[in-house]
Amino acid sequence: MPKTSDKLIVTLFVSFLGGMMLINLLTPDRAFSERENRYLARRPELRVDNIISGRFSRQFEEYITDEFAGRDRWVLAKADIERALLRTENNGIYFGRNGFLFEHYREPGAALDTNIRQLNRFAQLAGELPVHMLLAPNSIAVYPEYLPRYATVYDQLAVKEKVAAEIEPAIEFVSVHGALREYRDEYLYFRTDHHWTMRGAYYAYAKLAPALGFTPLPLSDFTAEIVSTEFWGTYFSRANNRWLESDTIEILRPLNPISVDVWFNDREGRYNKLFFTHHLDTRDQYSLFLDGNHPQTIITSDVGNGKKLLMFKDSYAHVLIPYLTAHYEEIHVIDLRFFDRPLAAYLEEEQFDQALFLYNISAFSRDNQLVRFR
Repeated sequence: MPKTSDKLIVTLFVSFLGGMMLINLLTPDRAFSERENRYLARRPELRVDNIISGRFSRQFEEYITDEFAGRDRWVLAKADIERALLRTENNGIYFGRNGFLFEHYREPGAALDTNIRQLNRFAQLAGELPVHMLLAPNSIAVYPEYLPRYATVYDQLAVKEKVAAEIEPAIEFVSVHGALREYRDEYLYFRTDHHWTMRGAYYAYAKLAPALGFTPLPLSDFTAEIVSTEFWGTYFSRANNRWLESDTIEILRPLNPISVDVWFNDREGRYNKLFFTHHLDTRDQYSLFLDGNHPQTIITSDVGNGKKLLMFKDSYAHVLIPYLTAHYEEIHVIDLRFFDRPLAAYLEEEQFDQALFLYNISAFSRDNQLVRFR
């Protein structure tokens, strides 16, 4: 006969499971997690083809995981336990020194080779158009000394060298790693996010300028303004370490302002600004810069030199583009993940003076949709 204590344990366990199921059924689904800064899985459709293919079971598991009642508290509890056990990694994020979080960067797969091939394809398509490539290192490559002991990460500099060696000679590769290391004591990267700061982007701009054929404005030509002292980025959302200090966001404004006209192909209206401060009231404060991701952005400035730049980018470019408005009358900013126009016709129509690819190493080496041409 089962002991009374065994029956009690079973009863309590079944009651707990039943209670959690009831709470989950009564709790409204959430579309977005502010703490994790991502969209949550939706309830899958119960269709015959989904069941046969196995998609329904996979999607339902993701849905239950994301919509579990009290998820944010459970996620925080897990992170606290990880830190209490002195573990140096949680959800693919390392806890580094000086408050830095780092991505557990792994050896790239096929996506890197795909993106290199796409770059070379563009070089052939571009003909005589000068093409440049800036592959921005992530914080893990600029501050490797801040990694926890025994952290095993793949060398981003090896990826940079591979790309530089395998792209067409017609593409001028610009390395900014040395410049960033030189100024590493400054606030070049957010500690809790995967992006560099506007100050970090300045040193990349200064290194890029000679390759593009102009003299960069000195840092003394800009004034610094702190617009947020409570920014927690994507690394924080994944690591969920509640004890970390927030980042600050700094804008560098030119002492001699440049008038701009900004147009987004997926938005009504035009804008005379590069910084969209309403995003400071949201979790995604980095979208302050150029209003986040858009398939196509056209920026016209009053520099009056007639120069046109075509720029293919990820979000690392958003904090560097403001510097370029002092040197180009027109900048076309393209996110190839969402841009659906045939590129050959676009090049013929616009007659650009230069083309620039600007991506961060982590994204370029893992996202095979980042560089795709129609």
